[in-house]
Amino acid sequence: MADRLKSNPFAALADALPGKKKKAPAKKAKAKTSRADAKKRAAAKNAAAKKALEAMSPERRSKEAAAKRRAAAEARAKKQIERKKAEADAPEAPAAPLEGYSYEDKAAFHQAFGGVRSLDAPSGPARGRHKKKTTPKAKPVRAQVEAQAKAADEAARRRLGELVAGGLKFAIEREPGSVRGRRDGAPASTVRLLERGELPPENTVDLHGQTTAEARRTVRNFVRDQHRKGRRTLAIVHGKGLHSATGGVLRDAVVDALTRDGAAPLVECFCTAPTRLGGEGAMLVRLRSR
Repeated sequence: MADRLKSNPFAALADALPGKKKKAPAKKAKAKTSRADAKKRAAAKNAAAKKALEAMSPERRSKEAAAKRRAAAEARAKKQIERKKAEADAPEAPAAPLEGYSYEDKAAFHQAFGGVRSLDAPSGPARGRHKKKTTPKAKPVRAQVEAQAKAADEAARRRLGELVAGGLKFAIEREPGSVRGRRDGAPASTVRLLERGELPPENTVDLHGQTTAEARRTVRNFVRDQHRKGRRTLAIVHGKGLHSATGGVLRDAVVDALTRDGAAPLVECFCTAPTRLGGEGAMLVRLRSR
């Protein structure tokens, strides 16, 4: 003790304190032995498992691996189904209102995108449900206004043409398959020359596919333009009108344009063209000299 006090006084003092017990060397050795035994047991267990795996047949090992892979795939599929179900059950977010826009902008938006639907939406009505009846949309106001303005302009032009041709008189003769007309004072020989085809046309216009209003407008503009260019004999193709006993509505529109419209002051005479120049489906017109 005296020697220990001299060499290490603090260690000697700690040994002299009451309640301080010295750890026995036997306990340390026992704990060390227990850890060594645990390591030996674990090593033996791993070796036995490895040996059992090596002793297992290749077929059994492949079956075990396939079973593990199948179990993992089933677990992933189950998680995916649960996730999709949760997404389907989740409430849809409400569409944001068009706040801050004027009434005209909202109306234009709904008119432009009112019929748009998702690409994954079904193309037809659902089974067991009746297709919802939709009422036809009204024509846009702008289109209606333009149509009314066009009709009013055409009516005004027609009235103006009638006023221009108001003092003119034409002698018109109609026969099955033909028509002829001559302005008062025009020589009858000119009509006979037209009917025999001795006055060949210098230009031609085709009215197929046009309405009566379009045909009258086309004839009026055609006659005026050709008269300015100094041409005298014209051909107007209106078709035979197979579904009409009088020769078709386009032929009547041509006669009306030549005798009552703005082209009347420029017309001397007209008649159905001879066969070699169109026959019942065309009309020859002789204009007055400039």
